[in-house]
Amino acid sequence: MLQQLRAGYPRRPGRFPQSVVLCGLRDVRDYRMGAAGSPFNIVAASLRRTCFGNKALRADRSRAVTAADVAAVREQLIVDRVTHLDYLADKLREERVRRVIEPMLGGGARRASARDVEYARDLGLIAQEGRARVANPIYAEVIQRELAQDELEAWGT
Repeated sequence: MLQQLRAGYPRRPGRFPQSVVLCGLRDVRDYRMGAAGSPFNIVAASLRRTCFGNKALRADRSRAVTAADVAAVREQLIVDRVTHLDYLADKLREERVRRVIEPMLGGGARRASARDVEYARDLGLIAQEGRARVANPIYAEVIQRELAQDELEAWGT
């Protein structure tokens, strides 16, 4: 795909798109191609979308949603390890993510670099309006469970 984009670029705008949006879970600036650097020529800064959170649709719209309904759906999403929560759990194994998340949860001193924090934010794991925090309550729950499970496994149980 990247080769096609590069090959078509000189034919703009007549026979090729004027611009192309690459959308994904990571900032395209994080991709590296050996010593040559990034495969993308990013002229302007990349844009970030904030987390949309997790929304579950109700089948029964005749009654109001209760706190118990929300808790049940939340727990079901976590137990089912829906794709993006499974992806989150996988990302927690990366040292640069752990350097950001663990001190946030444990109240310890920050040991992550600004680049690590930016990476975690780009992944949608944390939000940062002033002080960094886990992006949403479901992520916070998954993170706590995963880190606790990792700790138990490290102790051999």
